[in-house]
Amino acid sequence: MGIAVSIRPSALGTKGLLLFATMELAFLATNYSNLFFLMIAFSAALGVLGAWWAIRNLRGLQIRDIEMAAAASGTTRAIQLRIEGGTRPRFDLTFQLLLADKHQTVGYAPCTVGAASISDSVPGQPRSLSKLDHVRVVSRFPFGFFVARTTLAIHSELVTYPTPTAFGERANQVGHAGDGSQVSPGRGSAVTGLRPFRDGDMMADVHWKATARRGTVVVKERERESEPALDVVLDRRCDSDVFEQALSQLAAMVLAARHGSPLRIYSQGAELLVDSDRGGTQDALRWLADVTPLPMDAATPPGPRTAMHLPNSPRQTP
Repeated sequence: MGIAVSIRPSALGTKGLLLFATMELAFLATNYSNLFFLMIAFSAALGVLGAWWAIRNLRGLQIRDIEMAAAASGTTRAIQLRIEGGTRPRFDLTFQLLLADKHQTVGYAPCTVGAASISDSVPGQPRSLSKLDHVRVVSRFPFGFFVARTTLAIHSELVTYPTPTAFGERANQVGHAGDGSQVSPGRGSAVTGLRPFRDGDMMADVHWKATARRGTVVVKERERESEPALDVVLDRRCDSDVFEQALSQLAAMVLAARHGSPLRIYSQGAELLVDSDRGGTQDALRWLADVTPLPMDAATPPGPRTAMHLPNSPRQTP
């Protein structure tokens, strides 16, 4: 099933149409009929060819896959588009996503044939969880007379979590770094096995012989020291500024827990676990990207009494 392609004159194409109309009037009003007829015929053929080629350039194009990692608010993130264009070459393809109610360019391919991977970046976004249902493709090929557009369906989402902010003495134990990549509390000395390399693993843990045998980076799995999970209660009954600050603090703890002590998050309508062995980081970041504050008369959040409370001043249970 072919995709719909819309087409309209560009600024250059509009000027070309005015020139064509001028030549048509000159053809009717002067004696140089043969000369103007040839010019009109050539211009008409050029315009029809340009429109046909512009539409053909986008027909049959498909998006096979789109990859975008979660990122902190305001942070540029990498994007990779995998497209399929069939056997014929495609030219001057600009890829756009609908972000903040505006189509923004996230990739460009001057020329591609068949399957191709396009890597570019997505500009920083505010904290949000955005559903993405299409990629818009724009091209001015071949002569720039027309701007051709089409939309290609996708099923993806853009996860933008709060900017991590380390805080207080307890945050120093969980992790100073906003990205948690340099923190490894709970890391023991006894090697219990091997596992694939993950972001944040130290080069000192790489098992070079096993890496050479397998062809992929392998690290030593160390026995975790016995350290209890950190319980955090997020009370969503607060104003927006205090709420955003609490989310930033919690985001730092979530990222640190990827390679450190387990983290349990309790809040109204949510109970999450982030653990270096069992995962949970993506679910927690996705929740942080989408969660909103509640009115003051909302229910009290669950969680143990010994848990850390965010915002920092715990609310007394009525």
